[in-house]
Amino acid sequence: MGAALRQLDALDREIAVLEATILRLGKDLPGLSKLLQIRGWSALTAIILLAEIGDIGWFETSKQLAAYAGLATSVRQSGGTERHGKSPNTAAAGSGPLPFARSWP
Repeated sequence: MGAALRQLDALDREIAVLEATILRLGKDLPGLSKLLQIRGWSALTAIILLAEIGDIGWFETSKQLAAYAGLATSVRQSGGTERHGKSPNTAAAGSGPLPFARSWP
């Protein structure tokens, strides 16, 4: 048990170093200040998104960015039927939700 706890501590230290490096290298990315306005997002989350999408200027609206990132959902209604699902733009972009979107706090 002690060995497992020491391994976890070592991994936590490595993660902290990697996160600090990501923050240092990404602090001046264009668009970061806009993403930091999203409630609940840390600088690390915003930098990871920017690294994934590249230039945030490619998106004219926040809805386009959310759809590309797989964070937007769609609702289709017909008669009494209502269907919820992924954004149609996500499938067209050829990617699912960003990896951190599923697992990042």
